[in-house]
Amino acid sequence: MHRTAFAVASAVALTNPFASAQITVEDDVIFGAESITRDAQQDLDFLDVPLSVGRSYNDVSGQFGPGGDFEGWRHATLEEVITLVNNWGFGPSVPFPSPGDTSGLVNSDSSGTSLAQLASRLGITFVLPGSGSFTFGLVELRDGGTLLPNIALTGSGFSWADYPPGSVANDAITGHFLVRTVPAPGALALFAGAGLAVLRRRRA
Repeated sequence: MHRTAFAVASAVALTNPFASAQITVEDDVIFGAESITRDAQQDLDFLDVPLSVGRSYNDVSGQFGPGGDFEGWRHATLEEVITLVNNWGFGPSVPFPSPGDTSGLVNSDSSGTSLAQLASRLGITFVLPGSGSFTFGLVELRDGGTLLPNIALTGSGFSWADYPPGSVANDAITGHFLVRTVPAPGALALFAGAGLAVLRRRRA
């Protein structure tokens, strides 16, 4: 399925009191209304995690090229996701893990609500009974391609752990943190016209 992804220009400011004014919600002509979280400080769009749930890392990464389901996107790095969490208003700040660290990381959210709001914004993929909601997402391979970081984002904390890539293939509750560089205004208009033409051909 062809996925020429781009954001519609109308941004909706988030009402989250903990979020930076740099973070907005965007619509996408392919993926739907409010399917993108834009972090202007990083100049990155984050696609809602449930839109790629249940698909293996290799499946998703093989769809980044022309005509792919996630054309123009890529896997976020662990650092990019941590920076999004911190830019949203997490306190205290989530530290960056040391290269090769496989011990995982857990911090508490001092506000008690900020991470829950971000998890809701990115999309809930699993609800653990008695423990609240979870957003699970995979980020790019690192350490020579031997480890696959998996992130859990809940109302009470942020955690991550490394898994062998094959161990999380097609996980029913695992999506992917996908990012792209924020399209330039001129490119946005060009993509919008192309996307609408594709939609018209499909309806014909």
